[in-house]
Amino acid sequence: MNYRMTKLKLSDFEVKIETTGKVVELENNKKAMETLYINNKKGKKVPKLIYKWNTDVKVYNSLYKTIEKMKEDAKFDKLEADKKEKLKTQFKDMISKCKDKIENSNKVIVRDTELIRIIKALNLKDNSTDENGYTYIKDLICVAVSIPKYKQIEKDGEIEVNHIRYKRILASSGNVRNKKVIFINEKLYDNAMTILLCGLPEDMEHEQISKYNAYIGLVNSDTISVSTPNIVVIDDFKKTINETFDLVVKDINKKFDMFPNEKRDFEFMPFDGAGLVDISRAEIWAKELNTVLKQETGKNKVNYIPSSFQFRAIVGIKGNVYTCDFKECLKNLAEEEKYIKDIWGQKHDLFNENGDLAIDVILTKSQFKFQKKYANFGKWKTEFDKEVQLKDLDGNEIKYKRTFNIAKWGNKKNKEKALLSYQPIQSLELTDEQIEILCKPTIEMIKNISTDVDEFLKYRGLLEDSTDSNGEPILKETDMDRVPKYYEALKNNKDLFYDSYIQKKIQTDLDKFKNNSMKGMVFVDGNFQTMTPDIVAFLQYATRQEVKGVVPIHSVYSNYWREKKVTEVDIIRFPHVSQEHIVSNVMQEEIKEFEYIQDGIIMSIEDSSLEKLGNAD
Repeated sequence: MNYRMTKLKLSDFEVKIETTGKVVELENNKKAMETLYINNKKGKKVPKLIYKWNTDVKVYNSLYKTIEKMKEDAKFDKLEADKKEKLKTQFKDMISKCKDKIENSNKVIVRDTELIRIIKALNLKDNSTDENGYTYIKDLICVAVSIPKYKQIEKDGEIEVNHIRYKRILASSGNVRNKKVIFINEKLYDNAMTILLCGLPEDMEHEQISKYNAYIGLVNSDTISVSTPNIVVIDDFKKTINETFDLVVKDINKKFDMFPNEKRDFEFMPFDGAGLVDISRAEIWAKELNTVLKQETGKNKVNYIPSSFQFRAIVGIKGNVYTCDFKECLKNLAEEEKYIKDIWGQKHDLFNENGDLAIDVILTKSQFKFQKKYANFGKWKTEFDKEVQLKDLDGNEIKYKRTFNIAKWGNKKNKEKALLSYQPIQSLELTDEQIEILCKPTIEMIKNISTDVDEFLKYRGLLEDSTDSNGEPILKETDMDRVPKYYEALKNNKDLFYDSYIQKKIQTDLDKFKNNSMKGMVFVDGNFQTMTPDIVAFLQYATRQEVKGVVPIHSVYSNYWREKKVTEVDIIRFPHVSQEHIVSNVMQEEIKEFEYIQDGIIMSIEDSSLEKLGNAD
C-alpha cells in the first residue's frame, strides 16, 4: 500500500526564539514575551530555538504583492459592495489554490512501513484522510536537513509545522545517506517509543549511537507484515583460513606500505547477516505476500516460493533468511542431537513430540542487534508477542501488536542479461579486441530495439521469451506494473510503434540508453542474484557437527548457471569499490539441500571471497 506524507526542507524553516508564554516588562516600560532558556552541553544558559514552518505564512508571502496590486488597480476601497465581494471571492480562490499547490509540492508518496502502521494505530482519525487514492499520514514528517541547522536542532531546538510540534524519532541508515530525518507529532512520541523499544528502557546505553539510530530506524523500511515464525538465535560462526593477501600497513607517520603475496591467517564470519527458513514457513510467507500484493495490483506477484527473504522486526532484528527443508537436511542427525542451543545457552528442540517442526527459522547473533540487552530469548519474545496497551489522544484504549515484516524476497526467474557500470570494466585490463567483444551484444540490442517493437517491449520489461506447451518459442507478457501508460498501450496495440508521440518517447529512451552505453553501461550474460551461505555448513554448525560444508574452495553453487552448463563465472560486487572480480568454478553436481535456492549464488566457507567482495553479507 502507498501513502502520502509531508516532506520539507529544514532550510525553508523560520528560526524563532522560544518563549515561556509569559509577558514581562522591559526597562523602557515596553512589554515582551519572556524568553525560554535551556542549559547547553557546557552548562551555559542559552535561548531555546524553535524551527517553524507555516503554510499560511508561505501563502501570504507568495500572494501578498499580487493581491495588493490587484486591489490597487481595481480601486478596491471605492468599489461597490457586490464587486468587492466578487474580488474577495477571487482572492480566496487564489489563496486556496496557492495553499494546495504548496502543500502538494511538499508531499511525497511512500510505501507501507511498520512505523506508519504504528502511527495509524495510535491516531487513526488524523492519519486516514484519502488524497487522490493515497492515505495521508499527518503525524509523520520527513525533513531534509542541512548539517549545521540540524546540529542546532539536536542541541536546543524543535520543529513546529502548522502549529503542531514534532519531535525527532528516527533516521534509518537510508535516511542518513540521503540527509533525511523523520519527525513525529510530539504527542505520539512516548507511545511510539514504547512500541519501538520492545521492553528496553529509553535511556539505555549503547556502544555506538550511530548504530543504535540505524537499528531503531529499521522500522521505517518498506515492508509487508507476515506471520511470526518460530525462531531460535544462535551464536555467530567464526572461521580461520590461511590465504595469500596483499598486505597494507600504516606506519607511525600514517604512511601506507604494501607487501604483496603475504601468507596470513584470516578470521571471518561466513554466515554474517544470514539465517535459514524452513520450506513450510517459506510457503506460508509466499502466500501471505501474494495475498497483499494481489489486493494492490490484481496480479499474482509471489506465486512461487522465494529462495530468500529480507526481514525486519522490532527491535533491531534484520537480515536475510534462506529457504531449505529442515527435515530433509537433518534426516541423518541422531534423534538425541536434534536440538539447537541458542546464544543464551538454552536448548531448543527442533521437532515436537509429533515429529513436527518446533523451529522454522534460525537466526544468527549478527541479525539480532540488541541481543545483549535481553537476559534470554524468551524476554524478547514475550515483549514482541504481547499486545501493547496504550491510550490514544482522546483517552481511548488502543492495542498494538508488533509484526514480523518482509522487505524483499528472491526473484521467481533470473534475468538473462545484466547491465554493468563503468566501474567493473575499468578495474580490468582489456585489449581492443576484448572491448569490441564486450560491447557487441549492447550494439546489437540498440539496433534491434530501434526497429522491432517486440524487442523494444522486451527491453522495457513488458514481454519476455518463453515456450508454449509444445516447447515452441513464444513471447509472453510479464507482470511488471511500474511502466508508463503509453508503453502499456503499445503492448496492447503494436501499431502505435509508428505513432509520432510514441516514437518521441521511444527515441528519448534510446538516446538515454546510448548515452549510458557510452559511459560503460553495457549488457553482459549474467544477472543479479542473492549471495547465499553454504546451507549445509550452516546446519552443521547449528547442530554442533564438524563444519565442512559442501562448496569447495574457490567454487560456488548456482542452480541457474548449472542448468546452463556454465563452469566458471565472474562474481562482481555492486556497487564496485575495488577490484572485486571473483572468478569462481561452478559446481556441476546436484546438491539436494540447495534445491530451493533458484535465485542465489552459494559461497564457499573455505576461501576469502566474501571478504574480497567488500565485506558482503
